[in-house]
Amino acid sequence: MSTIADKASTLMEEIKNLRKKKVLHRRVCSALAEAIRELFPDWVYVSEIGQTPGGRNDAILFESGGDSICFELFASLGQVDRDLLLLRESPAKAKVAILLDREIDPSIAEAYYRKLPHKPYPCIWASDILDPSLRGVLKVKLAQHVFRNDIARAFALSHQLQRTSQQRTLEAWREKGIDIYTGTAGQASTFPGIMSLLAVNRMRKMGVALPSCEEAARMICENFDFLVKQILYGVPMLLTWDGEHCSIMDLSDYECWLLSAVPYGEADQVVVLVNNIYSDMRKMHLGDLPEPGDMNRIIKIMVEGRRLFAILEAKGEIPMMQPNPGTDSG
Repeated sequence: MSTIADKASTLMEEIKNLRKKKVLHRRVCSALAEAIRELFPDWVYVSEIGQTPGGRNDAILFESGGDSICFELFASLGQVDRDLLLLRESPAKAKVAILLDREIDPSIAEAYYRKLPHKPYPCIWASDILDPSLRGVLKVKLAQHVFRNDIARAFALSHQLQRTSQQRTLEAWREKGIDIYTGTAGQASTFPGIMSLLAVNRMRKMGVALPSCEEAARMICENFDFLVKQILYGVPMLLTWDGEHCSIMDLSDYECWLLSAVPYGEADQVVVLVNNIYSDMRKMHLGDLPEPGDMNRIIKIMVEGRRLFAILEAKGEIPMMQPNPGTDSG
């Protein structure tokens, strides 16, 4: 999950730099040309062409039958009116707006739809064009806008639902009382919620479907105090999933279970070492989380109770943590 968030953040920074260097239009037109050549090899794509009288369009796709499709990139708030005029006055059969992503500048998309609230031209986000991993999705969107095809539209809607399914699943878990960090704006992050998300991450990487991780997330957040205390004592703690249910046990209990399960052929399990999850939290934390075996810190934690540091800022789905300014981290 964090990998997806980091990748998206990197792409947005790249787009910002391209716009700052005034080469965004060229890069977008070049990437769009590659996708169009793969999708429509018999048609001719031309960038920076004066199809609209008195103006220069970003790109025109000429069909073999004589019709054309006009593409215009909206990347500057001060140019929204001019770019809209270029689209409106173009004689092309179909017209497509390429909008700068809201994560970079939300004012551009807002201005675009304020100018055309009743019947806006179909749009594609700039990141959809520049991200090579979304090339298949881009082709579906192009087919949808060029052909106005219901099947292509269904594929595009399906992809949108797929991209948000993980977020909706985690939000549903939170509604059931499971403390798990989802990255939703305004959500208060907690250590149990972060540990739950990290546990789900590890299980997903080991092939466990997201819906099957719900029980694991619940067990982690409900047993957080116990798990941290055992880990600080140096006890290896395991989260296991047998294909139906999850369990939390220490290494000695797991070994006993394994010896009894092997003769009956029931030893197949996904096993996550929770101690490694705690180590991941320590690596992300900019303050001071106690090391396993640090008895002075263990005693302090037992006396003071759950004094966990607040998170000042989160980036992506898994945040970087640092102490609350008002919290004594010593």
